[in-house]
Amino acid sequence: MNRLGMVIDVSHASDDVFDQALALSKTPILASHSGPKAIFDHPCNLDDARMRKPAAAGEVLQINSVYLAPAV
Repeated sequence: MNRLGMVIDVSHASDDVFDQALALSKTPILASHSGPKAIFDHPCNLDDARMRKPAAAGEVLQINSVYLAPAV
C-alpha cells in the first residue's frame, strides 16, 4: 500500500493488525474514525497503549468525536 501511495486506515482493524500496520508502514497510518476507548468502550476506539504508539514514533494522532457516546 505504501508503494501505491495509499493511506492505511486501521479504524476497523484488530489490535494485532494495528500493531503490524504501525510496525511495517513506512508512512504514517490513519485511524479515520476512532476515539479513545477510555472515554467510550466501542470496538472502533483505541486503547491508551495504541494511542501512544504513533505519538512515540513522532506521528500525529487525530481524536474524533465519533464513538464517544452510545447511539441515541
